Amino acid sequence: MKRLDNKVVIVTGGANGIGAAAAKLFAKEGAKVAILDVADASNIIKEIQANHAEAIYLACDIADQKAIQAAFAKVVKHYGKLDGLFNNAAILGNLSMTHEVSEEDFMKVLNVNLKGTFLCIKEAIPYFRRNGQGAIVNTSSVAGICGTGALAAYHASKGAIEIMTKANAVDYAKDNIRINAVCPACVDTGMLDNSATSDEVEKWIKENQPIARKATPLEVAYAVLFLLSDEASFITGIDLPVDGGFLAR
Repeated sequence: MKRLDNKVVIVTGGANGIGAAAAKLFAKEGAKVAILDVADASNIIKEIQANHAEAIYLACDIADQKAIQAAFAKVVKHYGKLDGLFNNAAILGNLSMTHEVSEEDFMKVLNVNLKGTFLCIKEAIPYFRRNGQGAIVNTSSVAGICGTGALAAYHASKGAIEIMTKANAVDYAKDNIRINAVCPACVDTGMLDNSATSDEVEKWIKENQPIARKATPLEVAYAVLFLLSDEASFITGIDLPVDGGFLAR
């Protein structure tokens, strides 16, 4: 049996990077997948469907509550239920010291990363309660656990996701809803490309990470797969580092 057989899973930010790798992996493991993203995910959907799995794409801004409500309703109408949610959509923001960050830029990061995660959880819970079960995995970061510098808004959003994950896990355990987070370090997604040079990133990794390379998106996706699957049925409220040993230093 496949690990997500007959489960319906929403993936936010699934057009590329970790989200795209996760959507393809979930489909391979038997899930019916719905990708929500502001970017076009049609190529990912075609790739999944070419492998005889089910997937749909809905253009959606996760910081817009009405858009989230409409998208979730469409997914449930299309597939008949909802079993899992991978809250992955996020932006990095500018690589700047706090005194250099504008209020507009700070709030933009929080609106996507934190508010978007909150809105998706808020919308998913009633569908999970209707089913009598559900699982959520939020993408946090090592930046949600410790300071890495010059990313105040990103740190704030990911740290908030960490504690919101734990609070929600406690609130909804009685409803058979599990809520966990994964905490990647540097992942080979291009997210840092506009903020630091490749040489700067490689130098940071070599100096700070025992496994001295970036993670692949698929390596993170496998951790998410485990937490969404029934194999993790007694796990809730954790933040799972996928960090090459960064936090073990």
